[in-house]
Formats: sequence, structure tokens, C-alpha cells
Amino acid sequence: MTDPTKPYELTFEKRQNYLYARITADETNVPTSVEYWQAIIDKCRELKVKRFLVEQVIPIALSSTDTFMLATEIAAMQPDDIKIAFTDAFEQHYDQNKFGELAAGNRGVLYKFFTTVPEAEDWLLQPTSH
Repeated sequence: MTDPTKPYELTFEKRQNYLYARITADETNVPTSVEYWQAIIDKCRELKVKRFLVEQVIPIALSSTDTFMLATEIAAMQPDDIKIAFTDAFEQHYDQNKFGELAAGNRGVLYKFFTTVPEAEDWLLQPTSH
């Protein structure tokens, strides 16, 4: 799904038992992030998958306020039937991503942040308790 009119590149790969999405960009903001998160959730629903892993490669993190706003927007998309694992290629974004995990989780989203794809896959493929 490469669209030259978008400030990001979003690709999908159907893997065994889950959908993998990779998002790359030079930077992002809340409206752009909402757009690609909606595209990811829509793709999950289209393919009828209940688990997905997002690998984000964006060197500039959102602010805490923007992270909170994005978590609220993701929750409003009602992905409550989807288990979401998230990774970020940039170690310096760790605190921001953990904050996003907390904010999304407090809004009922089954979402967890990981520093590596293998860790995310391990968690994603475990049975869920809800």
C-alpha cells in the first residue's frame, strides 16, 4: 500500500495467525497517525484477523499530549476485538511508547509495546484471556 501522496509508507503482510504492518515515515502527527491506524484496523477487519503486529520506523516521536490524543482516537475506532502488538525501531522512544501502551490500555484497547519484533510475536501468539 504505497501511495506517493501520503507522508508515510504502510505495508501489510499476512502471516500465520496474524497481520503484520510496517509503517515508515520521516515524522508524523496525530491526524496522520490516526489515518494509518484506521487503515491498519480496517485491514484487520477486512481480512477477519484478530491479532496484528505493527512495526513503526519513524525517527521523531509524538509528544506526550499527542500520544495521549492518538491513544484516545485508536480506542474510538473500537479495536476491542483485536490484539495489538507494537514495536518501535528507536530506543529513545521507549518512555513515550510505554505511555501510549498505558493510555490505550486504560481505554480498553488490548495493546502492548515491545522493543523487538520477536518479543511482540511471542506475546501476540499467546492465548488471550478475554
